[in-house]
Amino acid sequence: MRSKSRCTGGAAVIATWLIAQCQVNTLILVHRKQLQELSALRING
Repeated sequence: MRSKSRCTGGAAVIATWLIAQCQVNTLILVHRKQLQELSALRING
C-alpha cells in the first residue's frame, strides 16, 4: 500500500511539473510571437 501511494505521489509531481513546463513553453511561444509582431510593425511603420 505504501509503495503504491508513493508511486502515485511521484506521478502527481511529474504530471504537475509537465503541466508547468507546458504552460511555460506556451507563454514563451506567445511572447515570442508578440515580439515578432511588434518588430514587424516597427520595420513596416
